[in-house]
Amino acid sequence: MTMINLTKIQKNVAGRALFTIDHLVATTGDKIGVVGRNGTGKSTLAHLITGVDADYRGQLVTDAPVSYVPQLAPTLNQSGGQAMMSRIRQALSARPAILILDEPSSNLDEAHQQWLIAQLQGFQGLLMLISHDRHLLNAVTNLTWAFEDQRVQAYAGNYAHYREVRDQQRQTQEVAYQRQMRHQRDLLAAQQQRNEKAQRIRKGNRRMSAAERSKTKSLREATAAKMERTAKRMVARGGTRTASRQTIDATWV
Repeated sequence: MTMINLTKIQKNVAGRALFTIDHLVATTGDKIGVVGRNGTGKSTLAHLITGVDADYRGQLVTDAPVSYVPQLAPTLNQSGGQAMMSRIRQALSARPAILILDEPSSNLDEAHQQWLIAQLQGFQGLLMLISHDRHLLNAVTNLTWAFEDQRVQAYAGNYAHYREVRDQQRQTQEVAYQRQMRHQRDLLAAQQQRNEKAQRIRKGNRRMSAAERSKTKSLREATAAKMERTAKRMVARGGTRTASRQTIDATWV
């Protein structure tokens, strides 16, 4: 069984992390949709797997040769679609164990897109499909590797299932965030009430005589200060538990 194994991968560009991978594994029969915004590193990952780019940290193991068809531009003799079809036919005829296609449908007409889908559905090896074509991804893939926040995460299922999972996660995060924000506002209101009460204690009762005010001043100050410190700690503890808001861009692919 053919395998790609990526462990603790970090790819840097200009001194900054382009993406990191904790652990990803793919085996024969996997048809992986590689998705994410432009510039997040999808093609760069392909270059790492093919060995074209060895400038990374971590461990990357492939146990079979990789056939890679990059995104192709038109030439003097062929359109982009013609060049892509020629390269895909050549790659498939070699029956590679691992096949990586980068935006294979971007210049194809409908008939050739349907041909491509049929060919990839019948492909018996390990397929990685870098694409923004939702129809192609949904028709072919059974796993999704998503570039999210400079990380590559694996999800079961095709692109539609991936989006369903991420949308649900987004809703859950938003509900948790809003709930925590309400809690934080309640804590701030409680702090304000305690601070106002501390100020009243510090001033003392209006019916107190001057002698009583003088005699109880230290105690009132200590009590008020303790109340203010308690209120401050209460808000600080609540703040450390505040949920972070994570938004998912629905226009990635």
